[in-house]
Formats: sequence, C-alpha cells, structure tokens
Amino acid sequence: SEGGGVMMRDAAKEVMFAIDLKVLHRFWSKVDMSGDCWLWTAQTNRQGYGRFSVEEGGKWRVYQAHRVSAVLHGSLVGPMDLIMHSCDTPSCVNPKHLSVGTEATNRADCVEKRRQARGVAVGGAKLDESTVREIRTLLAAGAPGVSVARKFGLTNSSVSSIRNFHTWRHVQ
Repeated sequence: SEGGGVMMRDAAKEVMFAIDLKVLHRFWSKVDMSGDCWLWTAQTNRQGYGRFSVEEGGKWRVYQAHRVSAVLHGSLVGPMDLIMHSCDTPSCVNPKHLSVGTEATNRADCVEKRRQARGVAVGGAKLDESTVREIRTLLAAGAPGVSVARKFGLTNSSVSSIRNFHTWRHVQ
C-alpha cells in the first residue's frame, strides 16, 4: 500500500485491506496504554466495545477495535470466531488480553466467570427468589409437583427443574 504498511485480513467480514502507517498511527493514538488494559478512548458501541473506521475504496467501514488489534497482532480470525477478553473489559485492545473463540467458548467463559444473568435478572423470569424458596419448601414437605405447578402457573417440567436445582441453582 502507499506509504508502506501491512495487510489486514478479518475473515469474519471477508475483507482484506491495506493499513498504512498513517492508519496504524490513527488506531494507536486512540488507545490509552497506561494500565494493564489498553483502553480504547474513541467511539464505542452501547456495550462499550471500541469502534474503528477504515476507508476502503472510498467508503468507510467500521470494525470493532479489539478485533483490529487481534488481527494486527497475528490472530487468525475465522468467519464464526469471536475475540474474547480475558480481562472482561470491552474497551481493552491489549493483544495479551485477547484470544480467538467461538460462541460456545465465549458462553462457557461467561458461565465460568458467573457473568450470565441469573434469577430475576433473566429477561421474562416468572419467578423471584422468595417464590422459588416457597416452591422448594412445599416440595420438601411432600406436596405433589403437579399441585405446586398449578398453584404457581408453571409446567411440571419447570417445577422438576427447580426441585433438582437445574434452574435457580443460586437459591438455597
């Protein structure tokens, strides 16, 4: 490319474009490297992930800044791959904190780090913690699952999952 530079390939978007030194300087000028996390200081999306625009053939395309950083540092990113943050900081672009993953590995990481919504924080939850405790108390006292399900407007399967701690595990 003009002015020297590197080719950037982001297979997830099936694009390849030249990043010259001017674009590299513009990217890194938007990063605060003063801490362990290298924080993106420019535009972010609602979730806090950095957004970086690159001109391609007279049109501007927006990329997630952490994806750009990962690819610049040699990560091979496939069409279904995600870039995961070990630091759980969406605005971080430190390549030491970034790794390539899939939807499944990202979900497993979320569960392992206990970042998934639980209980009443789950959208559309019909129950709250006190109701779950009441259900478990009734079941422990010998109430039939069918009766408990009817009383709370639940399915038998839902009551069974509550009884066996398949759901609402965090409620004792």
